[in-house]
Amino acid sequence: MDPDLVGNGYRRDRRQAAGNSPEVGPDSVYWLGSAKFTNEAAYLNRKLAAFWGTNNSDHQARICHSTTVTGVANTWGYGAMTNSYNDIRNAKTILLMGGNPAEAHPVSLQHILEGKELNRANMIVVDPRMTRTAAHATEYVRVRPGTHIATIYGMLWHIFQNGWRTRNSSVSASTASTKFANR
Repeated sequence: MDPDLVGNGYRRDRRQAAGNSPEVGPDSVYWLGSAKFTNEAAYLNRKLAAFWGTNNSDHQARICHSTTVTGVANTWGYGAMTNSYNDIRNAKTILLMGGNPAEAHPVSLQHILEGKELNRANMIVVDPRMTRTAAHATEYVRVRPGTHIATIYGMLWHIFQNGWRTRNSSVSASTASTKFANR
């Protein structure tokens, strides 16, 4: 590949993105990386922003998920999403609680809806509000605000009482659920 062609294409694209306006420069563009980026992809995204001529770059995981990392890491041992889109698409039952992917994560919702359609999966939405996501649900469970933890405890009680957990499940893997089961 000819480096001059790449450089000329880059300069042309940069001028077009900036609207060919002298008062709009490289800082008019914000580079936001995906939460699903690998470390290498995040590094390359940051380098591309620097090559563009701006320091306006960040990562979605830091902006959107920084408040949940500690809780998720303490619970599951990993501070980020522990499953892939393929897991979602291949699930037989999808439980959504405390989120509204139709508004906040539309790409994720597309994978959820494809899994629901292709696998004839049950999609259960637990939310105090009837949301756009809940409108797609097989089963919508309206709970009172602030009762999500009680709902989870009720579900765990039924799982343990009926012997529905398996040794390989995440419910069996967490120390909190083991303590809960021994009550």
